Amino acid sequence: MICNDCNFWTYQKIDTCCREPFTIIAVHQQTNKSFSLFKQCVSCGGTKAPLDLNEYSDDIQTQFSLHRFNEWKDKVAEEYQLLAKLKAQYYLQHTQWHLFNELKVKPIIIPLDLFEPEEIILDKPKVIHPDFSKEEPEDPSPTVDFYSSQSL
Repeated sequence: MICNDCNFWTYQKIDTCCREPFTIIAVHQQTNKSFSLFKQCVSCGGTKAPLDLNEYSDDIQTQFSLHRFNEWKDKVAEEYQLLAKLKAQYYLQHTQWHLFNELKVKPIIIPLDLFEPEEIILDKPKVIHPDFSKEEPEDPSPTVDFYSSQSL
């Protein structure tokens, strides 16, 4: 959905499978001879999660149309890819990524002839704390070697 004031894009999930759903309860038999029930749209072939067998077993109307379901699934995948492509283009043009991509395309080049070699002077590093550069004073307390004074 697009806002009419600021042209901001938002995506909303459509609860139904198509614009004019007409659902029937269909049974889908799988290869291992088990089956499940689905509400399948007659117009597009879309379906949702399986239904409870105890609740809907009396309402079965037809076999599950796998052909229509595959067509619906392909259409949904194409629509998703198209929307993802449009969304990516929108974000590249209307967010900070647009500025980032411009910088990637147009790199900043600094000319090297701004400074002449005479202007660059290398100074000696300045001593910030002169107290730490002096030698440490000796410890006034005497040290005792316990291993040498002990007798074995």
